[in-house]
Amino acid sequence: MKKSFGVAKVFLVLLLWIGLLHLVAKLSLYAPQSIDFPYYNTDLARYTRAEAIWAHFDGIHYLRLASYGYRDTGTQAFFPIYPALVSALKGIGLSPLYSALLISYCSLFFAIWGIRVLFPSRFWPTFLTLLLFPTSFFLVSVYTESLFLALVIWFFVFLKAKKWGVAALLSGIASGTRLVGILLALSLAVEFFRSYGPKAFKRPSLLLLLLLSCGGLIGYMWFLLVRFQDPFMFFHVQPMFGAGRSGSEIILLPQVIYRYLKMIFTVDSTTLLYQRVWLELMTTLVAIYLLLKFSSRINPPSEPNRESFFHAPLRLGPCSFLGCRLTPTPCPYPFWSSPYLSIFCFRLRPVCGIINRCKKGRE
Repeated sequence: MKKSFGVAKVFLVLLLWIGLLHLVAKLSLYAPQSIDFPYYNTDLARYTRAEAIWAHFDGIHYLRLASYGYRDTGTQAFFPIYPALVSALKGIGLSPLYSALLISYCSLFFAIWGIRVLFPSRFWPTFLTLLLFPTSFFLVSVYTESLFLALVIWFFVFLKAKKWGVAALLSGIASGTRLVGILLALSLAVEFFRSYGPKAFKRPSLLLLLLLSCGGLIGYMWFLLVRFQDPFMFFHVQPMFGAGRSGSEIILLPQVIYRYLKMIFTVDSTTLLYQRVWLELMTTLVAIYLLLKFSSRINPPSEPNRESFFHAPLRLGPCSFLGCRLTPTPCPYPFWSSPYLSIFCFRLRPVCGIINRCKKGRE
């Protein structure tokens, strides 16, 4: 009875949060706005403005992929798992938009369920920080955020249970959802070595698990090779999406910082661009600081045990964000996506709190 009441409370909070987001979205339609991005006046014209607002920018590309496949040059930048699921749901009579939203909503539910399984004693702080983060509305938009989060959470659930095959399968699906999903294969390898030690190299299943963990990315690259004769087309089409992206050269971190500092001193301080530059730069720096600060507090145990699962993922978790922000990139302004990508990092704080409390309890 108590467990059922707890689930009901989660559903109630989730429904209230979704309702509040829709209310804010409808109120925002009365604000002056100038909308200008591809296909807004064509593909999204069939929906009301209150509906279309959830599929702006990247969202419309996912909807077109679900309807037409990789017909348009440039859509190869978007990985296939999410639009494939949207296309599959279209078969039951739903429109592409409502199919995508249903996937995002269901994925968010499974992600929350996974958080409850992983961290039962600290579920509510983690759950509430997830919903209250300023950019959490992406979790119920036509974006891959909810699906990717659910895959990552359940990957670690099965990794903790030593169910290597299921974990590798989820990792493979994640790598076909977002490029950064390939880092889950590294998490699997680390935990596999921690469990079996040097004997891990003698297990033939390790190679199969790693191949399966990278299966989504490998499959997508094979598709691009066969269809377009370019397995890295998802990288080469980046210049089509602006922001100074390059599909042929790599931008290093010092160049990125220099360009942001240059904009701070040269851009008119009364413009929206100037405010956005500060938002992107400060969000990135704060997220990196918090990740490094809290992950540094997680010390692995002197002897491998069942709790060793937590340490590799939590040390690799910051690498996902830091890898996206700090490694060589085709975009000279890669911090532009930090305000919404940082929602994944913000959840590490309650997790680190759990580990620190467990450590103090053992002491």
